[in-house]
Amino acid sequence: MSFSPSALATIKLTLFHADDLAKSWNFAEYTYGKFGSTFLKSNGFSPDAVLQQMFQLAYRRLHSKSVSQYCVAATMAFKAGRNDRVRSNTIECKAFVDAVMEGEAKHNLKEVSERSERALMKTRNIYEPLN
Repeated sequence: MSFSPSALATIKLTLFHADDLAKSWNFAEYTYGKFGSTFLKSNGFSPDAVLQQMFQLAYRRLHSKSVSQYCVAATMAFKAGRNDRVRSNTIECKAFVDAVMEGEAKHNLKEVSERSERALMKTRNIYEPLN
């Protein structure tokens, strides 16, 4: 297969920009060792639902807003990483994220925990039948 000079120039420019973007990434790895998926499952929580809550919280912290979205969230750069999707924001998920962002000044830990549980159950009920 041969490409026109214009197409080759576009490919090279795109590669340059992609390489430049990759060099600008700044991330840190953190392994949470207090519990894992076995603990979550044994307490009735879906690990995928917990991950979705964390994606929504991370998005809110980065962009100062909550949105409904469906996009790939790659964690492949990390050991045992994978691709997952940031899924639609439910009312329950937003209430949990709002409570975390507002902090204990407005919400006690029990209330945040209850909001988390409602959000996790809602996410689990929506997406588990799809898997």
